[in-house]
Amino acid sequence: MKRKTILILIVLSLFPLTLFSSVSFLPEHTFFSSFKSDLLSSSNNLEVFYEAKSNMEGQFIRFDKKDGVPGEWYLPINDFNKDKDSFFLHLQTGGSVGFLRFGKESILEMQLVMDAHISSVFYLLRGNDNLGFDGVYFMGGELKALDSILLRGGIRHFSGHVGDEAIFNALGRDPSFVGAEMTEFVEDAYEVALGYDNPKFPYLKGAFGLIVPKAESYMMPFVHRPDWITSGGKDNSERDPLSYGVRGDYGPSYNGLTLYSEMDGILPFSWGSLSASYIITLYESGKTKHTLSPLDDQDVWEISHELRLSLALENGKLSLSMDGFVRKGRFPLLSYYWRESTVIGFGFSLKG
Repeated sequence: MKRKTILILIVLSLFPLTLFSSVSFLPEHTFFSSFKSDLLSSSNNLEVFYEAKSNMEGQFIRFDKKDGVPGEWYLPINDFNKDKDSFFLHLQTGGSVGFLRFGKESILEMQLVMDAHISSVFYLLRGNDNLGFDGVYFMGGELKALDSILLRGGIRHFSGHVGDEAIFNALGRDPSFVGAEMTEFVEDAYEVALGYDNPKFPYLKGAFGLIVPKAESYMMPFVHRPDWITSGGKDNSERDPLSYGVRGDYGPSYNGLTLYSEMDGILPFSWGSLSASYIITLYESGKTKHTLSPLDDQDVWEISHELRLSLALENGKLSLSMDGFVRKGRFPLLSYYWRESTVIGFGFSLKG
């Protein structure tokens, strides 16, 4: 009842604005579409990167023997070669759309939005081996005040999947293994973001966001999972967390927050722009005790840093960006949340 009352009050407070506003269906763009952060961007990217450093604990696959005896956790590649298997191809395709926009331009505008992207990583020098792919979408609303202050709120879904080649490589270790248990990532969350992007001052923009998992959301295995969810006929209390690569009990729910921020410095010119972006993401899931190698459980936050230099060529509504970047933090696949990397890369992104 309280939620309905709050919603009604919000609608009533905004109603006078509609009397002095214009209304448009399917506007050309969403307010946050120009940011580069993976959590904000729904652009089409093609990137090549080199993993200069990694703890190689990014993804494990566990098998049971045919007689039911638990098997071991394995990396998804059984003949890793540092010279060959440190180069990757990252592909992403996505888009964003506003369904309904109303308000007074340059004063206050609001719109309903949805954006989504699919992201995948391949070994660059190992045939077509695919490590995995992610699906991410956001549904909610956006507000733009005084042509510069941005506000977004809604629900975001994350879903990570292990690539077929990764599974087959692990199976190749012992054909007698059955019953694969993979560390796939699933999460539904509430998200709110605040940004600044003023076309009259195109030299600086930025955004800050907070993601809070929903109580009924869960991340495999047992990292964020209510007790009422069962797997294999057993709930959390009936299974041994240590056998799934985690340490400790998480209770009925675990709200591991995610904080992210981006700051862009931009030098525009007649046919495009040159920009430098710094992106930082903090994951509270550092305290989930999910690593196979014991870490200090008091080390609550994991931090990812990224510095990106971009040259954007613009032709009307179309923009082609050529990027060079350095990133230290999580590997760019959801299901590889155990893996910390330092990567250097370059790529292209296309926005319409």
